[in-house]
Amino acid sequence: MHKRIATWVAAGAAAVAVLAGGASTSFGQLLGIPIDFPQIVFDNQGVLGYQADSGVFQIDAVPLAIRLAPGDDPIPFTGDARVRVGIRLNPDCSLEGGTGGADIQVTGDVDLGPAGSFSGSLIEAEILDFAAMDSGGTTDEYELLGEVLGGELEFLFGGRDLIMSVTSEMSSFEGDCGHDFAGEAKGTIGGTPAPPGACEIDVVKTCEVLDDEPKHEPRNWLEWLILRWLEEKGKLPKDPEPETPTSMCEIVLDDEKKSCKSDKSDKSDKSGKSDKSDKSDKSDKSDKSDRSGKWHKSDKSDKSGKSGKSDKSEKSCKDHPDGGDRGADVKYSYEVRNVGDTPVLDVSVEDDQLGPVDGSPIASIEPGGSVTLMETAFISEDTKNVVTVAGHSPSGDTCMAMDMATVDVVEPPKRKVCTTKLKKLKLRYVGPTKAGVDVVIESRGSWVRYDDVDLVSGHTVLMSEHENGWTVDATAHSQWRLGWKTKIWIDGKLEKLDTSCRKRIGWREPLPLWRQWGSSDHWQVEAFEQR
Repeated sequence: MHKRIATWVAAGAAAVAVLAGGASTSFGQLLGIPIDFPQIVFDNQGVLGYQADSGVFQIDAVPLAIRLAPGDDPIPFTGDARVRVGIRLNPDCSLEGGTGGADIQVTGDVDLGPAGSFSGSLIEAEILDFAAMDSGGTTDEYELLGEVLGGELEFLFGGRDLIMSVTSEMSSFEGDCGHDFAGEAKGTIGGTPAPPGACEIDVVKTCEVLDDEPKHEPRNWLEWLILRWLEEKGKLPKDPEPETPTSMCEIVLDDEKKSCKSDKSDKSDKSGKSDKSDKSDKSDKSDKSDRSGKWHKSDKSDKSGKSGKSDKSEKSCKDHPDGGDRGADVKYSYEVRNVGDTPVLDVSVEDDQLGPVDGSPIASIEPGGSVTLMETAFISEDTKNVVTVAGHSPSGDTCMAMDMATVDVVEPPKRKVCTTKLKKLKLRYVGPTKAGVDVVIESRGSWVRYDDVDLVSGHTVLMSEHENGWTVDATAHSQWRLGWKTKIWIDGKLEKLDTSCRKRIGWREPLPLWRQWGSSDHWQVEAFEQR
């Protein structure tokens, strides 16, 4: 007997006739299994039909939208979105089997926001059970139970079965399958809920692009004393708060920007499904990992002291044409939570790209408890990782859950380079750290003074409200441009800089020296405006 159906019968769900073997329900009664999330709806533009000579029952409909959880807004399908069903019935309307391929399939395009965009075959399921109920009029009901075995959205079900409820208006069904019948088709596709008292787990996978930019180190003992004094006075600029890890990360290849950018949709799974390892076993990942060519486990050790295990399916990333690897280390976190009322034992945590996660299997997780595991991998191309967790209760009931994280690798924006005449200039100080100094700037008659400022190397950006938020703004002095030469004094020590744009001036690049080779050791262009 199919384990989930048996549980619902025992719980007092609507009567189901004969369930032995998982497939022979009377046409006069429905399965009575509630429809949980995610839920896909399709309207009465769909059609269904049955041919008695072949025993083939078919549905062809258009999915309108999907809702991931209660209270969520529906997300529309786009592209060539279809719901197709093809199964075989006996003359008494009991299930004979499938017709080859996916018995229940949903195709199309859908954008789930933080979870990613998906296209093509979204859900593929094998039929487990079927029920039909003749109303005696022109509106009849059908229910189909299927095992989800594939598709881009398989992870939303987390190992649970699929339940499909169909209402057929303008129906010619008369209570038996010895004759042809047809009608419209509208309804809902969703997941089966967790049976009462079942083992229940959830997993939340997040990613974090690791910032490997070198921290500024004091150049000498004097700068060390200045930095320490500034720190004690609370005058050092604060580093920005780290962003909360999310399920969608972004790597900008020039390393100027490394940030996660959006939150995980709530896709928690409350399974209770028996383990179908013969059909969905994912322990051998060698064939799947070969598809990537875009990551490898990092050799870096995480803070827990665990090293990235170099013996597990290590992949080399693609090389940039200049000979260097382009990408960044990404730390993946896997928070496994017991959301049920019974302990979950022997919890395996497996990433479809990285294999078994360090620390897996987890011996046990008590109700309400959680365990977080981590892996680090070098990512150089767009990557989608799906994690599957599975465990069992002390009584032997199994449960599983799935989640996904994506990393987008994007080309850096082209650096802005001055091509005409500078009008406004914003400068970042990159020289030796100095405390309480005076800075004076002159360019084509525009004078700006900054008194008693702390110049912290790599941090201090000179700006003034009198200069409209810039270091120096020619328009604030009734000028239409800055001079070809700009002079900057730090405590009376002069440096002459070329601001004519005849030499290259670009964002995040040091200013060139006036009538000398080389660039400034003190000032870097943070931003500029030109005419």
